[in-house]
Amino acid sequence: MSQAPWEAYLAARFPAYLLPEACHQRLPEAAAAQFLERLGGDPGQLGLLLAASLAARHAAVIEAFALEALPDLLQRHASRLDLAARASRGSSPRPSLRTFEGRLPGRLDVQATLRQRLAGRPTRFVTRAHALLADRPGDPPPPLDRPEDRLLHAAARRLLGLLTRLDAAGLREGSSLVRGADCMAAIGHALAHPALAAMPATPMPTPAGRAEEDAAMAAPHPAYPLAARLHRALRQAEHTRDPALLAQIVADGALAPLRAPTRFELAVLLRLVEALDQALAARAPGRFHLRRTAVVQGRSEIAVLEASGGPRLRVLYNQACLPPGPHEVGVRWYLGQQGRLRPDITVLVEVPGAPVRALIVEAKLSGEPAYLAQGFQQALLYRLEYGPALTGWPRVVMVIPGHVAASAREHDDVVVTGWDGWVGETLLRGILDGL
Repeated sequence: MSQAPWEAYLAARFPAYLLPEACHQRLPEAAAAQFLERLGGDPGQLGLLLAASLAARHAAVIEAFALEALPDLLQRHASRLDLAARASRGSSPRPSLRTFEGRLPGRLDVQATLRQRLAGRPTRFVTRAHALLADRPGDPPPPLDRPEDRLLHAAARRLLGLLTRLDAAGLREGSSLVRGADCMAAIGHALAHPALAAMPATPMPTPAGRAEEDAAMAAPHPAYPLAARLHRALRQAEHTRDPALLAQIVADGALAPLRAPTRFELAVLLRLVEALDQALAARAPGRFHLRRTAVVQGRSEIAVLEASGGPRLRVLYNQACLPPGPHEVGVRWYLGQQGRLRPDITVLVEVPGAPVRALIVEAKLSGEPAYLAQGFQQALLYRLEYGPALTGWPRVVMVIPGHVAASAREHDDVVVTGWDGWVGETLLRGILDGL
């Protein structure tokens, strides 16, 4: 499925906003570290960003490996050990019947399956465990010391380390791993299994790792190819120095921890900053200069467009920067609530000798009519709350991802526009009036 237009826009613009000297297609490692530093973090956290991006891209493979394939492999290994032990004691192993719903891993027990059909359970299959787990009941199972076993062990250990690191950094929930906590528990349980716990925890050398990956890709049980895919992805992410790949990883990884509504807010924000910058450059070439700040806690403005000794525009994100109005005063007095309303975006137009003029923008990522109607009510509340500062036009704008056929009317307190019309010339002309 292709990205929504606003998602594609954000992926291309978000790194460039904080790192304008590096284009999205090529990002050297030093520039990637600088990007992280401007985000307010440690430039040495590039590995964490790579891990978050990797987990987001391979979430389905991680869950299939940790929750299905790996436990099944160890269960089969344990069953084969048990059958081999019985055979060595001279006892004839009795077939262990296993019942499955809607699937058939192994050799079918025809009579038992027919009995399920006659009992009204047409989707159930019965298999013989020893027929599935060994060619002959007395054959001892191969030990877990083959090349593919060593790779599986290494991949499981590295994957558990990656998930633990993401969890400690608070990034696991945003990595698209719906069952991330279950994956961590399942891999930890598997590594404690005697078959894996006895294996040495030695690092996998890169050249040898490729050979083991090939062996795992050819192994019959699905746990091995999945482990090979994950091991290869981990190896590439940890050792990549390719500028194009780094740029993509940084773009994806930096946004991975953010919820979709937050990403839409950022897309609306960055498009507004870009449109204002371009419009002022066209109207007054060389007069206004753009200053950027990081999208981090404790910031002031996200962007400032200012002319030396003259007017300026300040763009603020998710901040309460206007004096409280009747809503906040009322709930504080009567209900004892100290919280403040925090519009998604506030634009302050400051002209020497004139009162500050404000514009509020709300971004609503939804196509649900009832939710959008509630968003419109919220926008009207902002108009009431901050009326003294909303002296120009537009006053409050609600941006939605879908198309809005109606044009903005200049007498409306709240106007609605779709992503495809954001930011239109009519709105730009109103925002820049007086500059």
